[in-house]
Amino acid sequence: MKRYFAILSIALLLSLSASAQFFQNTVVKIRPFKALVLNPNVGFEKPFHRNFSVTAELTYKFACMYNNGNEWSLFSGCNGGEISVGARGYWGKVNKHLVEFDQKAPFGWYGEVQVAYKGMNIDSYHAGSFAATYSYVEDVAINDITSAYRIGYQFNAGNRITFDLNIGFNFHWLTSWRHDVISIDETNTEIIDDAGIRPGDVYRESDQRFGFVCQFALGYYIRFKKQQ
Repeated sequence: MKRYFAILSIALLLSLSASAQFFQNTVVKIRPFKALVLNPNVGFEKPFHRNFSVTAELTYKFACMYNNGNEWSLFSGCNGGEISVGARGYWGKVNKHLVEFDQKAPFGWYGEVQVAYKGMNIDSYHAGSFAATYSYVEDVAINDITSAYRIGYQFNAGNRITFDLNIGFNFHWLTSWRHDVISIDETNTEIIDDAGIRPGDVYRESDQRFGFVCQFALGYYIRFKKQQ
């Protein structure tokens, strides 16, 4: 038993050592403004070269923006998530806190390319016609595949805390909506017949579009060894 315990302890120490080595110089981030609207998130940036790093972010959505064709709504009646991965290239002045003299990542000016998938469900959404002549309740499922192209700057304060600000644009390659009609206001059957919407109906929409984006992230720079 002692032999097995010793082997297990050695394996655990080796695993922790390997993990520490991997996470060395990694930045763990959150986007506080996104979290304020009930979208908790966590991001990671890991340099793999003196000029390049890879990024990843996970978000869970308790609230979302949705346009029913008439107006935008911000509400907490949705749930879903978002995952993104990307790569950054850094240039410019070397940060004084880095280990290697010529290392730039993960601080300084950078350009980033990122791909993301977002899936959300909105339950019992109250929608209506543009002229408000009828209303109905529906469940909406949203799927979105995007690519992002950004330029930004990341710096640190006190060797540990990081600030990341970028701007750019997204291209939505495929945004789809599935609408499941639950119920409808039947006070005016003639208008409803003209609209062609009935409980149990399912209809879909999709589009492609560009969008502007500006992001801010607050992070913590992981360093297990003292830097010179």
